[in-house]
Amino acid sequence: METESKHLSVISWDEDDTPEGGSALTWWGGFFENGMRWKDYVGEFDAKTQRYMEVARHSAIENKVKVSGGVHQSGGITPVFSDGAYFLMSLRSWGDFMAAVWSEEENKNYSYLDFYG
Repeated sequence: METESKHLSVISWDEDDTPEGGSALTWWGGFFENGMRWKDYVGEFDAKTQRYMEVARHSAIENKVKVSGGVHQSGGITPVFSDGAYFLMSLRSWGDFMAAVWSEEENKNYSYLDFYG
C-alpha cells in the first residue's frame, strides 16, 4: 500500500488512519474537463501540493482507487501520508483529482463530474 517519493508516502487510504493533529490538504475544484490530462491539472498547483498529488496519484493507480467524491466524503476514502497530512476535499475537488489520475492512466476523457457524487 505504501507509495514513496523522497520519503513521503501514502500509508493508508482509510480516513480512520488520519493522525490526531494531522494537516488537511484542501483546495477548490470543478475545473477538470474532457480532454484534459494530469499535466493540465497538476500544473495549477504549487510545488509542495504537487508533491503530495504525485504521491497520491501513483498510490491511487497502484491500489486501484477509483471512487467518487461521495465515497471520499462519506466512505472515508482518502490518502493519508507518512508525515500526517491527508486530503480533505469537496466533491468537485475530489472529482478533479480522480478525473486527472484516471484520464492520464487510461488515456480516456473524464471530467470532474464523472467522479463528483
